Amino acid sequence: MEIHLTPAMRREIRKERVWEAEVAPLPAVFDDMPDGRPGILMLTVGDWVLGTEVLPRPPREIPELVELLAGAIREAASEVGRMPRTIRVRDRELAVVLDGKLGTRKVRVECDPSLPSLDGALASLAERMGAAADRPLTASPPRWAGWEMEEGEIRGFFTAAARLYRADPWAARGETEPVELDSVEDGFWYASFSGEKGDFPAVSVFRELDDVVANLTLPREAVGEALVDRHFIVVFSPRDHLPHPMTLEVVGQTWPVAAPEAYPRLMTVNTPGGGVSRGDMEALTSVVEAVAAFTEAGEPAPDTFGGGDDPSIPGWAAPGARWLVRDGSHLVADLLEPPTLHDEIEGLVGELNTSPDLELGGLSPDRVHRLLYQDWESEDEPLHFKPDLPNGELQGVEILGNARRLLELCLEGDGAGATAAGNLNRVAVARMRDEGSWESLATSDQPHADHEIHRDKPLNEGDFRGLQWVRILLELAGMVERRGPLFRATALGGDLLHPTRSGELFHHLFRVQMRGMNLAFSDRYPTEETLQFGVPFTLVRLAREAREWIPPQELVPRILLPRVLEEVEGDVGSASLPGVVTHRILRPLRRFGLLEWEWDEDERRGLQLSPRRVRLTPLFDRFIHVHW
Repeated sequence: MEIHLTPAMRREIRKERVWEAEVAPLPAVFDDMPDGRPGILMLTVGDWVLGTEVLPRPPREIPELVELLAGAIREAASEVGRMPRTIRVRDRELAVVLDGKLGTRKVRVECDPSLPSLDGALASLAERMGAAADRPLTASPPRWAGWEMEEGEIRGFFTAAARLYRADPWAARGETEPVELDSVEDGFWYASFSGEKGDFPAVSVFRELDDVVANLTLPREAVGEALVDRHFIVVFSPRDHLPHPMTLEVVGQTWPVAAPEAYPRLMTVNTPGGGVSRGDMEALTSVVEAVAAFTEAGEPAPDTFGGGDDPSIPGWAAPGARWLVRDGSHLVADLLEPPTLHDEIEGLVGELNTSPDLELGGLSPDRVHRLLYQDWESEDEPLHFKPDLPNGELQGVEILGNARRLLELCLEGDGAGATAAGNLNRVAVARMRDEGSWESLATSDQPHADHEIHRDKPLNEGDFRGLQWVRILLELAGMVERRGPLFRATALGGDLLHPTRSGELFHHLFRVQMRGMNLAFSDRYPTEETLQFGVPFTLVRLAREAREWIPPQELVPRILLPRVLEEVEGDVGSASLPGVVTHRILRPLRRFGLLEWEWDEDERRGLQLSPRRVRLTPLFDRFIHVHW
């Protein structure tokens, strides 16, 4: 990437804490098809363009985009001398994955559909490239006048947009239920919603029903190819997110705005040259007005909404609108005509979502969705964890014994000693080393650990990662807390320490380990949040694939969601994949007594961190149940 820095720029940019990043198509000069254009990776900071890279064939997949952006951000930060506090990108999914890829809590990645700094730079670039006046810019222009509309047309649109914002269709229906509108002169138009008031709410306007269905049902990366007609997006942004020229323009023209955070901006998709015609602007204004009126009217019966008699909705006739309901992942289109299309779409999407999928281990997409978003405390979910195993079935479980011993230590006298850094002090570490059970560390997790080789050597908690893991787990579970120079057990910790509540203690620690604790805290690989998010699917697949001894190299590809497998393997490489999954998922399961490992004798004596084979223990079936 080419970094555009002078010493003066470097000093100014270091004062700015928000960067904007995007991979965008270059302005339409020779070709109206965005997918056929070269792209440009651009980083901007305020009024500065920090760095650019022209991409002859820009990637479209999220992982590839993240790799490009993360590398560019790190390169730019190295030149500037510091990372920003906030990085803004336009896509929500991209923001989530990029946040994990950067791997630092000091930088927050935000989703912001309106990127004023970037849009202004792209518009300026297009102007310098000589884009013709009748071929508007791919990026939204920095002023409304850039759309080449009359002031009255823009004022009319602002009036409609203000009414829409006050009607709040986002609260009325949410982003999964679009509305269909019937124009006397122009046929059907469709509108769908995303976001909510105060968080960049947007309304997307489509010309074709097929585009609505594609937008709701296809993966994000496949939507662009599936769209068959033009598509408009109206985003409501706070005033300070507008390009400075646009702010001056809106204030100077006194166009109506519903709230300080509700300044409308327009983006186009699949339009010639990225522009908007006068006819489309007139129709878009009518659609926004109609959606506002429809929302204000509530949800009428199909034959009672009279748009044609309402002078505020020119050209729209009764029945003027219908909600198109999307229930969960099933699209139910309540269409005016033809009536058979509703059944066709519903049946097709329903079949796709309920049919077993070999790539999902024979599970259907709707079952995977239930697994990933289930309540771990509920007995009605497909993956159920028995909360009251008897104490006799938990004898010898390493994590339970060590957690109980540390709780007892924190209850003795004033508690266990703490260092200024928040770790257990050496006295507490020595007692836990001598009184705890660390067989798994001696033979698998850390066969070379100092606490096994030198029993008399003073240790810090940082040298004893197994103990550190237990202490952090108890803190996250709300059972131990640090008070000044001491660690003390909480009321919950004292209650669950009772021998009759071993099953509850085991259940609580397991839930916190798998859902509340960062499984990546003790290794140097990327965070890979999707790996932990997919744990419920992994547990269900383990119940089927690990009944008999199996090497981790064979097991790992069978127990991860396809998208998780692709992302993790892409980040760490295929050679490291089994080790990462073993470290973050299989090893904790072993500590909870749910998985057993088999080692070769030479591996026991060496520094190998992965077992030769693994399989489930009987405790797995007693604790974890799968039912649909």
